[in-house]
Amino acid sequence: MKKILAVGMTLVCVMLCGCDNSPTSEQFPQEFAVSSFTEKELHADVNFLVNVLERNHKWLYSKVYWAEYEWDMEFLKEDITAGLNDIQFYYEICRLLAKIGDGKTKPIAGLSEDVQYKIPFTVMRLTEGYYIESIDKEHEEYLGWCLAAIDGVEVKKLKSKLSEYIPYHNEVSLWRNLGENLNDYWLLFCAGIVEDTEVELTLSKDGETVSITLEACSASAFKDVDVVALEVPQENMKQDVYYYLERQEDILYFQYNIADTDPEYPMRVLLEDLEKDLYECRAFVIDLRYNDGLTGRGGNLPIINDVLVGYVENGGKVYCLIGNGTGGTVVDRALKYRRDLGATLVGESTIDSRIYFNELGEFALPYSGITFQYPTKRTVLLGTSIDDELEPDVAVVHTIEDYLAGIDRDMETVRELLNN
Repeated sequence: MKKILAVGMTLVCVMLCGCDNSPTSEQFPQEFAVSSFTEKELHADVNFLVNVLERNHKWLYSKVYWAEYEWDMEFLKEDITAGLNDIQFYYEICRLLAKIGDGKTKPIAGLSEDVQYKIPFTVMRLTEGYYIESIDKEHEEYLGWCLAAIDGVEVKKLKSKLSEYIPYHNEVSLWRNLGENLNDYWLLFCAGIVEDTEVELTLSKDGETVSITLEACSASAFKDVDVVALEVPQENMKQDVYYYLERQEDILYFQYNIADTDPEYPMRVLLEDLEKDLYECRAFVIDLRYNDGLTGRGGNLPIINDVLVGYVENGGKVYCLIGNGTGGTVVDRALKYRRDLGATLVGESTIDSRIYFNELGEFALPYSGITFQYPTKRTVLLGTSIDDELEPDVAVVHTIEDYLAGIDRDMETVRELLNN
């Protein structure tokens, strides 16, 4: 039987040949049509990529079966990278890594700023879709409008086409990562969605539909584009701190963003403040919506858990806010709050399940210089698969109307639950 490495290499080569929907080098602007690297150098980069992942990524074949793609190994000797420019090479590598299916193995540095092209808009993901969060000054009036299509391709079809290139491990991570990449012009170009730098966005609001045209430009030139963003006094929006404690009438609200002790607000001081108000409040809310579980050394939540045991025994209520930013070890902590304290989970499904990656490694390709990350440590708790996400006990619909009005619907839901 052929070695798994050989099979993996064959798949890399097959994928680097492109697919029927991918543009050819001749369809790129002249300045990008030719690769900066030789065929030999690109072959060496591909070999290096596969060797490093084979050697260091323990879960490389957890979800993908390379044997399905067996081809004659002589195919490796063919001129597989002839004609691939730098942009095509980069995104075909992205396509390869997306197939691994862990959501963590991906490029973190690749094309230079002069080669990267961005479309001047960003979106935010709410329950009902993607909404314009920032855009060039000329189209400021469309802030907060719902994105319906890009160059005539509807959002659901965008998801289908771009999922080949975007790293994800479940639906939550796919929708989130998709939104973060919708302004990547070359990604859209390589996926066959756009054809030139004048990109049409179809937007909708209150039954009205409009089409506008935005001009993509290099990332370096993008810095000079006048971009405006939504400014909303969002209640309980993410605080730029490790953690944040605030009494809101009869609710004690605790936002926990980084699993570590804040040197400017030590955990022991926070615990003292917490105990001062805790028993005077009907409910304690711990907000985990902005905690990815990867930042910090951990250890604080169990301490808080000990403080809350007596509070619950005396009739106090505990609610835990979760969302698509909740990941890693924090997912397990939310489950333990529900198990040990009877906490009600409120919000949206989390980006991770009870199988999650705790630590990441990095490496760069020797010639193209593309830098990648990959998981080096994984925690597996029984009863779930990596595809699962943690669903809330009470699901909340987040609307653009609430967002623009500065209403935190998760907290409003907690208040309704408490009063009922």
